[in-house]
Amino acid sequence: MIRQFSNLLPLPVPSTTFPVQSRLLFTAAVVLIWCLALDVQAADSGHAIIAAYERFRSTDLSDVEAGQLLLSELNCQSCHGPLEGRVLPTRKAPVLTKAAERINPEYLLKFLADPQHVKPGTT
Repeated sequence: MIRQFSNLLPLPVPSTTFPVQSRLLFTAAVVLIWCLALDVQAADSGHAIIAAYERFRSTDLSDVEAGQLLLSELNCQSCHGPLEGRVLPTRKAPVLTKAAERINPEYLLKFLADPQHVKPGTT
């Protein structure tokens, strides 16, 4: 029965180029593998180092003081808002004026993949 229908199906023509769908699928697979590799690498690099917290965590900070230090260093309240009546010091945002002119794309990719390796102490 297969032989009866085999003459109805077009035989693939060998070619040296991939069809568009195959190239897109291949590109998507490469990007996915690259993203997964970055995720694994980031997981292996350990926890993020928050300079002020690392510096003072071994001292006699209470849990509340340590939490306040983390909140101010990570600037959580800029999006989530401070608790009523309590204001923690905030950090200034980075200057992003003309960032595309100042920042090299390769540097940015390396920094996003492993900020601690590129700029130790980054939070």
